[in-house]
Amino acid sequence: MKKYLSTTALVTALCESRRQCSLLRNRLCARVAFFRSHRSSQEQHAVAQDFSLLLAAWGIADDADIPGVIRVLRLRVPLFIAPVVLCALAAIWQRTMLSVIALCLISLPCLLGILTTLWRISLLRNRRFLPFGRWLLQGVGVVSHRP
Repeated sequence: MKKYLSTTALVTALCESRRQCSLLRNRLCARVAFFRSHRSSQEQHAVAQDFSLLLAAWGIADDADIPGVIRVLRLRVPLFIAPVVLCALAAIWQRTMLSVIALCLISLPCLLGILTTLWRISLLRNRRFLPFGRWLLQGVGVVSHRP
């Protein structure tokens, strides 16, 4: 027989959840503010104009290192694909809602990892900075390529 929570216990649990959500939101806002303040718009514009500054920001010392960096970045893509494939196989095999939720929770960060890795490979191959959003729009065909 199920034991039901009293109303006060339920209200207490909801208040605790609200407090935890508020703390998470505050921490996320603080991290986003730090990220935005980390590089000024002038510095970002300079990085967009001078590719060597981008290489220095990414820790690449010389242009001769770029092929090796691209090779290592290409190795990251299968590492992001593997968890999605394993979760998809588990979801197919188990056929439960929990496995589908796990697949969704795993696939979104892995997709972001794949996209950012492919973006970095594209920047290094073209030796020209392109913002991530514009790169995505070019990949979809919404924005035309600029010479």
